[in-house]
Amino acid sequence: MSVDQDLPIESDHPIASADQAQRLDALGQLVGRFAHDFNNLLATIVLNLTLIEKRCTDPTALWFAGSALRAAERGTSLAQRLLAFAGKQTITLAPTDLEQLVSGMHPLLSRTVGPQVELGLRAAEDLWPVSSDADQIEFALIELACNARDAMPQGGDLMVEMANARLRAPTADLAAGDYVALSIEDTGGGLSELAQARAFEPFFTTRRDPAHLGLGLSVVHGIAKQHGGTVRVMRSSGGGCRVELYLPRASEAEISALRAGEAAAPGARHLSKGIVLVVDDDPDLRAIVRDGLEGLGCDVLLADGGVTALEILAVHRVDLLMVDVKMEGMDGLELIRRARAVRPRLKALVMTGGSEVPELAAGATATLRKPFRIDDLAQEIAGLLSSGARPSQ
Repeated sequence: MSVDQDLPIESDHPIASADQAQRLDALGQLVGRFAHDFNNLLATIVLNLTLIEKRCTDPTALWFAGSALRAAERGTSLAQRLLAFAGKQTITLAPTDLEQLVSGMHPLLSRTVGPQVELGLRAAEDLWPVSSDADQIEFALIELACNARDAMPQGGDLMVEMANARLRAPTADLAAGDYVALSIEDTGGGLSELAQARAFEPFFTTRRDPAHLGLGLSVVHGIAKQHGGTVRVMRSSGGGCRVELYLPRASEAEISALRAGEAAAPGARHLSKGIVLVVDDDPDLRAIVRDGLEGLGCDVLLADGGVTALEILAVHRVDLLMVDVKMEGMDGLELIRRARAVRPRLKALVMTGGSEVPELAAGATATLRKPFRIDDLAQEIAGLLSSGARPSQ
């Protein structure tokens, strides 16, 4: 589909009826809360294991720690899939060259579909940049490739296409505007009408393999929704299945901001010592974060909630506020707002196990997604306490 061919006003195969959409939304809310709490538990586990790896010299203990960390990372992957299905995963949108991204994935996609599947890539000329989280689009593309591979157990052809698409009037699942359509078309047996109607329901699958959870297309649907796009499934002209993922075109303002940021990007940053106030209502996470920060050379103050944190801020110098979003009583974003009323230049690092993105007007605020490793923490701290940064007043 090129820009000269407008998108159809309505999809031939709507994602869900109104009742189905309501049920999916309710299930998404439940799944999102579960994944958020699961990530909070994994955060303490992963931080402890990474510290063991850094400080332990016993090879047997290191093997056990590494094995446990790999299991925790599989749990993290599951939590991210659940958040993606619920449309509650943290994403960072930036102008993305989709053709370059997909071309760079060609070796990975080839290994994913296997030697029996012939993989082709095709992109329209003058393809628009999209506003996307590149990691999430890669994840969605791999999910779609796996689905296509499983639909062709004896082998076949898989074509990945990219084309500009313009929607002049809104539809039930897409706002009017410019999009890039990322399509995957296979030569498998296709989907029945029932399967097309239920394709995006979580845990629905046509496979008999009990290990297959049936989350692939529902995850892709969640990713598409978070990007402001949609995904559609249909029978291809050759009888197989075609899945189209629509991503919004990046605006000129986004492209200009990216170029300005790249031009102004500083060189290598050096971590400077600073005073960090860690606020979390989980005592285990507070303790392990303190241990990690002290290992990075920071002085650390601890608070179990917003009220205690404000009392500490009233009497102590603090260079960085590190706060969890979800806490009993005063939540993390409310704490930051109150703290900035007194110290407008206070930097804040927000920890989140879900999709909460802080909407803060000023300051060098960053978001750290749970679970995170010590190296992830060090990178964020280095950015916020870099040399030349002014301390808060």
